[in-house]
Amino acid sequence: MQPIFLGGKLIAAHKYSENESRVSQIELKAVKDEVINETISAYLKLILVSEIIKIRSDARAAATLHNEKAGKLFSAGLIANHNLMRAKVELAEAEKNMKAAENDYLIAKLLLTSVMGVDESQIENPTDSLVYLGRNISNPLAKISDTLIILIL
Repeated sequence: MQPIFLGGKLIAAHKYSENESRVSQIELKAVKDEVINETISAYLKLILVSEIIKIRSDARAAATLHNEKAGKLFSAGLIANHNLMRAKVELAEAEKNMKAAENDYLIAKLLLTSVMGVDESQIENPTDSLVYLGRNISNPLAKISDTLIILIL
């Protein structure tokens, strides 16, 4: 036998459960957005560090060439010893900066693999170019979070 009127307890419990469901959905979306932001941030950091490596490599090549030319000029007696030493110091600093950039790349790659939860071997050559995936999205902003994750992977 069921009671006819429970004083609104049943209605209040139903509304409470609906509100709890909405709160859970909002919290889930917040967590998803946070993961997406962390992934994008880690990926862009990896791209930035890879560009820094390219620049450091060019600087090292220029310092190597400068050191070679300074050595030849010193051998010919056209420059003083301190100029040769400055070229060697510049080359050593370029090597140090290159090693630091390579270490930063490894750290950025580990951060990205940690955030994404994948193996390090799955991330080979990051690119900052957008790749067409062949998807037909009628409203590009509707699925932006899913699309960003797919583009990053």
